[in-house]
Amino acid sequence: MFLLFFSELRLYLHAVTETKLVVDTSRGETLRINFDITFPALACSILSVDAMDISGEQHLDVRHDIIKKRIDAHGNVIESRQDGIGAPKIEKPLQRHGGRLEHNETYCGSCYGAEAADDDCCNSCEDVREAYRKKGWAVSNPDLIDQCKREGFLQKIKDEEGEGCNIYGFLEVNKVAGNFHFAPGKSFQQSNVHVHDLLAFQKESFNISHKINRLTFGDYFPGVVNPLDSVQWTQEQPSGMYQYFIKVVPTVYTDVSGHTIQSNQFSVTEHFKGAELGRLQSLPGVFFFYDLSPIKVTFTEQHVSFLHFLTNVCAIVGGVFTVSGILDSFIYHGQKAIKKKMEIGAWGYGEPSKREQTTEIFSLLFFHGGSTQPPFSCDSSNPETKTLPFCQTGLPITQRARDLVSRLTLDEKISQLVNSAPAIPRLGIPAYEWWSEALHGVSNVGPGVKFDGTIKAATSFPQVILTAASFDPYQWYRIGLAIGREARAMYNAGEANGVTFWAPNINIFRDPRWGRGQETPGEDPLVVGKYAVSYVRGVQGDTFQGGKLHGHLQASACCKHFTAYDLDNWKGMNRFVFDARVTMQDLADTYQPPFESCVRDGRASGVMCAYNRVNGVPSCADSNLLLKTVRGEWDFKGYITSDCDAVVLIHDDQGYAKAPEDAVVDVLKAGMKVLIPCNLRNYTKSAVLQKKLPESQIDRALHNLFAVRMRLGLFDGNPEQLPFSNIRTDQVCSPEHQILALEAARNGIVLLKNDAKLLPLPKSTMSLAVIGPNADLPQTLIGNYAGPPCKSVTPLQALKSYVKNTVYHPGCDMVSCSTAAIGKAVDIAKQADYVVLIMGLNQTQEREALDRVDLFLPGRQQELIVSVAKSAKRPVVLVLLSGGPIDVSFAKDDPRIGGILWAGYPGEGGGIALGEVIFGDHNPGGRLPVTWYPQDFTKVPMTDMRMQPEPSSDYPGRTYRFYKGDQVFEFGYGLSYSKYSYTFTRVSQKNLYLNHSSPLHTRETSDSIRYKLVSELSAEVCDQRKFMVHVGVKNHGDLAGKHPVLLFVRHGNHGNGRPKKQLIGFQSVILSAGEMGEIQFEVNPCEHLSRADEYGLMVMEEGTHFLVVGHDKHPITVVI
Repeated sequence: MFLLFFSELRLYLHAVTETKLVVDTSRGETLRINFDITFPALACSILSVDAMDISGEQHLDVRHDIIKKRIDAHGNVIESRQDGIGAPKIEKPLQRHGGRLEHNETYCGSCYGAEAADDDCCNSCEDVREAYRKKGWAVSNPDLIDQCKREGFLQKIKDEEGEGCNIYGFLEVNKVAGNFHFAPGKSFQQSNVHVHDLLAFQKESFNISHKINRLTFGDYFPGVVNPLDSVQWTQEQPSGMYQYFIKVVPTVYTDVSGHTIQSNQFSVTEHFKGAELGRLQSLPGVFFFYDLSPIKVTFTEQHVSFLHFLTNVCAIVGGVFTVSGILDSFIYHGQKAIKKKMEIGAWGYGEPSKREQTTEIFSLLFFHGGSTQPPFSCDSSNPETKTLPFCQTGLPITQRARDLVSRLTLDEKISQLVNSAPAIPRLGIPAYEWWSEALHGVSNVGPGVKFDGTIKAATSFPQVILTAASFDPYQWYRIGLAIGREARAMYNAGEANGVTFWAPNINIFRDPRWGRGQETPGEDPLVVGKYAVSYVRGVQGDTFQGGKLHGHLQASACCKHFTAYDLDNWKGMNRFVFDARVTMQDLADTYQPPFESCVRDGRASGVMCAYNRVNGVPSCADSNLLLKTVRGEWDFKGYITSDCDAVVLIHDDQGYAKAPEDAVVDVLKAGMKVLIPCNLRNYTKSAVLQKKLPESQIDRALHNLFAVRMRLGLFDGNPEQLPFSNIRTDQVCSPEHQILALEAARNGIVLLKNDAKLLPLPKSTMSLAVIGPNADLPQTLIGNYAGPPCKSVTPLQALKSYVKNTVYHPGCDMVSCSTAAIGKAVDIAKQADYVVLIMGLNQTQEREALDRVDLFLPGRQQELIVSVAKSAKRPVVLVLLSGGPIDVSFAKDDPRIGGILWAGYPGEGGGIALGEVIFGDHNPGGRLPVTWYPQDFTKVPMTDMRMQPEPSSDYPGRTYRFYKGDQVFEFGYGLSYSKYSYTFTRVSQKNLYLNHSSPLHTRETSDSIRYKLVSELSAEVCDQRKFMVHVGVKNHGDLAGKHPVLLFVRHGNHGNGRPKKQLIGFQSVILSAGEMGEIQFEVNPCEHLSRADEYGLMVMEEGTHFLVVGHDKHPITVVI
């Protein structure tokens, strides 16, 4: 009844006459449990996580990092938050601070309406009775007293009725046998006692249906895929306990020559205990009982009998699979686990035959088969649709789209306006999902991609802010191209429900506190615009230069969030109601240029309008922005979608529309096409019936929507014969893409400080201390809007590959660092030759819906860094993982902190890239795409959208172009292990004459500077004034390096709306040690030497402009 792999069996047989067995079954000490489980009908507020060791005692020293996501009935994420182990705490003293205690306040519970004053508290049921007596009220409802014990818990359940919860993260426990469980429960404070209560609601009915998206046990678990992955249980009884008994035996066999064979044998059994068992009631929940006791088998030289050998083997196998009473392990392993593995693609892409499912129990073979074909319209074998005009590929897409829309009923038309568009069977039109995400790799954030089929992961590139630090547009294009290919491959395999991806995020990173700044390419409009163009061309399948894409799209990219959106949730002001007051000058000069580039040059097929209002008008209802600017001036031909629920907010939260129907009318008339969510269908039809909305407006929206689907090839018949149909699943997580992810991480990492050339560390380092909460958290590397990565190597793991004697301590309980083990970290640092501290932020500190309120490191991180630096033998290296800037002035000025690296959120290759940079296998060349401000900047309200300074009110302005204040590090700052110098070798123009046209077009500014409007200069004049700039670059170092060169322009006259300086070009150059090279920039004066005036018009001003690269500058005189 047992399974032996062939390689192990060979070793056993060899041992019969030559060796004896020495068996070590001593128990290990630690286990890391990684989990990702979805409960579609159990709210996060009542879902607890806990762990017990083998004795049944609670793990009081468990390390953990747990995230809970509230999800609605459709699986959409409502909210994401960090959580802990133990039952959820009730944060509902109803009088104060929205139910949360502040500082050292005592608990103030509710009197359930009987409070005599606002600060009255009822902290016991007797207090409630007394409060009612004083009011002269009777406690008529006996349930009230029971409810007072629960302190609002039932209300919380009611508030989240119908919701589910996705919970993921890790538990690190100090045994390798025990259980961990997910169960409905609560905890509360009663007097001075903290009560942990899992039993309080056992008479309630809990639906604990669940899906195990991912479950692993650190380095112990065998293979790539757990047989429980994707297992789904549907609730059949009102309550009860699901039990999974997991037995994994990590076994190492060592032969007489010292060669080892590692084996991981496993078994799983599943049980369900009903709610009633005699008089005892089972706790509701999902319980995982595990035993991962390691076994070491060593063969030593000695002749033994075959019988003695078999006795030892049987003892091992018997002991392995009888622990915890799991007697049916091999049956499960053979008949279910292997079958499940094959079904979900652990050993291939196809589903094996029944014969293969049984025979392959005894041999490990790899299967590669076909994939499921995606749905398509206009099947040539369907006589009812193949002759319809919208199926005729020879006709123009606009004509085909109009024909299709003309055949739809009103209800069918309205049904297609939402992101989850249903099928129209009578016309052979399949369902389509518009909402998928691919910010820096195909993601499972939207409903379009779930990674629940044979494809379990996608290449996770660095978060965009780090990718931007390379200042390399061609690399950005290659990343977009790789993402587009993986997206199309998943769709071709039937594992994505759409090919429209809502990325890139090209909002300006205006304020360093913005939680979503990490998603953007930074603060400079030129950089953001070039990133948008490069990414969009790549995703959609165009060439790097653009203009070659005619007809089909590889995938559809969407420029978001239009416009002036860069505040999520700051001090009570949220994005849903925020009214961004923006001048015409700032719109034209800062906020709009990236979107114009994305649409005009990138030819994006989608645009998403933002939640916020701009100057009083909701972005999604602003016809001046959407129709006049985007569709009119920029000639946009694609679809415009709202952000999630943005249309509902126009009525419900912003009060801009008087009725929900009016909100629908406003956005459709303004030019929007996709409404989210689905409940807007009813309002749309109501608006038509009330004659508020002409049906022609719906038709116009649908023309664009179906045109995009046609450009994607979804209405051209069998996709096997179409462009991009040959992109197969081998493109997903391909070696080429994973190398690109590593390359992007390398090129983005920024060296901020390197006193006395501390870095790179010598590879001969004998001992290394790695300290910090971000050193060994793979999820931190990925950032937000990411899918599961192809692989994950943490910085700690990478550094261990360089220094065998590496000692690690997190230093903090978690990234928030409310608790720090400073003494332990100091002790470790004292013993090491070198110390690397890996600190910073993660998604608990900055993310969508969470802006920061300060720029300091969280909690006690700074205290930990300083203490370790004081104690170390040598100056330490500080690595910062973050999306937004951090005020690390203390580290910049501390000589005991010799090196500082910023690595953003570097993606799946980030750990390896950091190791390579720290030990000199890569010469860093990244440069900051944002200004790093000091903490003092947080005095500026985040709601103030002005870019330019106002000295009279001490307003310092924003971004490197206008900001007048202290900086921790400036935009474009970045060191290298080499030193580079620059010089202007040749500039083809010194003077630019614009005085040949009529003097009637010459105007003067308020400070008496003559100028002309760029719009009044002909395209011919602008083209004729272009000139070339040649810059020589030399590498003075001992290492080869890739180095971005930034070209700025500065106006001779400061102030009056003019930027301090403006980036007009950037290129990367690769130079060997001691090598000199030359790069060229083309300068277009109408674009690069102009600026926006107070009316939002671009103007060319007379006077001297200076081209600046490094410390060298070259004057250019403009004559009007």
